Amino acid sequence: MTTAGEANINSTGRLALGGAEVAIGGNAGKSGGGRVTIKAAMDVFIKSDVITSIAAPNIVFSADSQVLIATPKVHITKDTYIDGDTHIHGDLTVNGNVHIDGTLHVVKNITTDANVIAAGGITANGTYNGAGISAASTIESRVDVIAKGVKLYSHTHGGVRSGGSSTSRPN
Repeated sequence: MTTAGEANINSTGRLALGGAEVAIGGNAGKSGGGRVTIKAAMDVFIKSDVITSIAAPNIVFSADSQVLIATPKVHITKDTYIDGDTHIHGDLTVNGNVHIDGTLHVVKNITTDANVIAAGGITANGTYNGAGISAASTIESRVDVIAKGVKLYSHTHGGVRSGGSSTSRPN
């Protein structure tokens, strides 16, 4: 069927299109192409036994409540930008750098097998056996470390005596 004007195929029941390939295009492959619109009152279901591909310079998913991706693995090959809160209910593995231009709020533990390097400060609001900062190895700092108001680098001790005696707590 070929037409220069509008064409309608209507059915009060199910409409099936089939073949080795079904191509639906709005002036596809030509400059200034058209548009293909799919409207449904309930849902749109697309299934393939091998691959479902969507290719365009820009792809927009818009939903009033949520977008659900139910898959064992999502592989993104380029940069990912998230303008909003990100909630991860499970493990996060990063093989590379993490850049945070704001506050990182962690409710549970941060565990690392490598270094934690801070150009600014690290604040731990908690106790040693509850929250706080603990390490199985060395914690190094290029700036002074303050614990309960006592500076590690510049504090002094009272009660200094020669011999085997102990000093007073840090000032």
